[in-house]
Amino acid sequence: MTRLFMTKLFSCPASQPVSHFTLTLLFTLAILACGLKPAFAEEPEKKIDWYQVEVIIFSQQDLFNEERHTKDIELSFPDNIRQLLDSELKAELKQEPQPVSTDDQAFQVLPESAMEMVPDRNRLNRAPGYRVLFHKAWRQPGLGQTESPWIFIEGGNKTNDRHELEGSFRLVRNRYLHIQANLWKTKFLPTGYQLAQPVTLSSGADAYNSGNGFGNSSGNTAPSRQGMTSSLRSVQLQWPPLPALPAFSSEGASSEGASSEGISSEKESTDAEEEFIIERKVQTQPSLASDIVVLNQSTRVTRKELTYLDHPNMGAVVLVTKYEPEI
Repeated sequence: MTRLFMTKLFSCPASQPVSHFTLTLLFTLAILACGLKPAFAEEPEKKIDWYQVEVIIFSQQDLFNEERHTKDIELSFPDNIRQLLDSELKAELKQEPQPVSTDDQAFQVLPESAMEMVPDRNRLNRAPGYRVLFHKAWRQPGLGQTESPWIFIEGGNKTNDRHELEGSFRLVRNRYLHIQANLWKTKFLPTGYQLAQPVTLSSGADAYNSGNGFGNSSGNTAPSRQGMTSSLRSVQLQWPPLPALPAFSSEGASSEGASSEGISSEKESTDAEEEFIIERKVQTQPSLASDIVVLNQSTRVTRKELTYLDHPNMGAVVLVTKYEPEI
C-alpha cells in the first residue's frame, strides 16, 4: 500500500504539479498504512511465568516478654486451599503415573536437593531460642488474586489430630509479586487426665493445671460438678476454638462440602451440650489451646531475595525464584 501511494506521488506529470493538500494527504495515508496491523492478526498467547517458592516458618523466644497475645481473634481456612503433594501422599491417594506436563509440576513438594535455604534452616535450628516448624519448597504458576490458591500449612509438634503450626500461605502475582500468610501457632493443654464426674461435652476445656482437683493423679478429692463446669467454661472462653481442618480431594484441592460439613457437625455438637460420663481412666479429649500466636501478614517480594515475616514469637523466611517448567 505504501508503494502504491509513493508510485502515485512520483508518477504525476511535472506539467501537473501536485497540490499541497494532495501531498499532505498522501504522506498521512502512507504513515498510517505503515503503522496499522491486519485486523485478522491474532494476539500471541500471554505466557504465564512460573516460580519456585521456598518457605521456612519457625518459632522464636520472646526474650523481652513484650508480646501480649489478644484473645479476640478469628481463625479460619480460606475456601480456595489445597495441599502440597509429595510422593508419599500420592501413594496414599493411589494416583496412577501420568505423562509429565506443566500441571504435574505444580504444587509438588521438592526434594531437599532442590532447596536453597537448607543452610538457613540449619542455622536457625542451632541458634538458641529458635525452632523450625516448617520447611518446604514447591513450584507454581504466577496467578492473580482470584486464581492463586492458598497452600495448607501444618508443622511442629502434633497433639491428637492438630499441629502446633497451622494456617495457609500463598504467592500472588498482579503487577508485582506478593506473599500472603495467615498462620497461627498453638500451645495445647495436656490431653490425658482422670475424671469420674459427669461433664458436658460443650464445656470444652479443662482446668487440670489449676490445682483444684482436675487432673490430680491422686484422685482423693473429686471436684463438684458446678466447679468442674465453671472451670472448664472459663478456659474455653479464653481462646477461640480451632477451625475444622479442610478436607482435600485426590487432586489436593479443598473439598468445600466436606469442610463445611465438618464445621456444621462441630457446631451442632457444641450447641447440644450433651452430657456423658467419663470413666476413671485416661481419655483423649479435643485439643484445647492455652495460648495462640497469630501471624497474618502480606508483603511484596523481590525475586532471588530473602523476604522476612516477623513476630515476637514466630517468623517466616521466604525465597521466590523464577522457574522454567519442563515440557
